[in-house]
Amino acid sequence: MKLDFPERNFLNQSMFCDVSSKFYQNSIYSISHDSHDTWTLFFIQGGQWTTDLRPLRTNWVKEYLTTAPYLILVFKQAYGFNPDGTKKVHYYNEISVGIASGILLTAIHNAGLVTLTSTPLNCGPPLKALLGRPANEKLMLLFPIGYPAQDATVPDLHRKPIHEVMVTYD
Repeated sequence: MKLDFPERNFLNQSMFCDVSSKFYQNSIYSISHDSHDTWTLFFIQGGQWTTDLRPLRTNWVKEYLTTAPYLILVFKQAYGFNPDGTKKVHYYNEISVGIASGILLTAIHNAGLVTLTSTPLNCGPPLKALLGRPANEKLMLLFPIGYPAQDATVPDLHRKPIHEVMVTYD
């Protein structure tokens, strides 16, 4: 089987912003804290959403934003620009960013580091402004990266059995 992948399908639709500066980390924490209070979470997502998150022991206090040595903010690029300056649509940009982020997540864990996937609710525009990102980018994920704290715990989550997530056709 011959597969032909035209170069135009391999647009780089992700921007990974690596933040190690304490100034930026503290600013990101302040923006996140201001945007993620309990009422915001409750009213935007609803009571069931906050109940569903309870086993994860998550809330609007994101200490890892200032204790992790690195933060990687992942932006999708909805469009780019042609050499003549005209707008070029990036098709499937969310899928592309999801795949690239999954590869990054795997690499982080294979390097012996830890992270979590954070979706900065209501923080996209102010974080984009803080980092001076262009209009064609939208914040998708934030990965705090480092070594686990001595007292770190992981919620006891149970995965679905394989037969609920995969069907095999022989």
